[in-house]
Amino acid sequence: MLTLLEDAERLQNGRSATTPDLFGLSDWKAFQEYSRDVTSHEWKSFVDTVDRFGVGAMRKAVEHTVTKESESDLVGGTVHKSKGRQWPRVRVHDDVVPAS
Repeated sequence: MLTLLEDAERLQNGRSATTPDLFGLSDWKAFQEYSRDVTSHEWKSFVDTVDRFGVGAMRKAVEHTVTKESESDLVGGTVHKSKGRQWPRVRVHDDVVPAS
């Protein structure tokens, strides 16, 4: 995640990203447009979060993240990965598309 955030900052400053997944993107605007493409929707949440909170706030949050679930106050994950888990409360982000 920190590498992706560093690349987000590079792109925002008009420099090339180092992550292979972001190869060929010239700047942040290009990444924003790419993330809204129907074939690359997996990047939309990342780009929207960076736009909302900024790279600095996200970097700080990642650096203060604990890695053991038993030590955490909040567990984030995908709907797929949460399947079968027994948590007392679950919150689903509003960008989840209902199954048809």
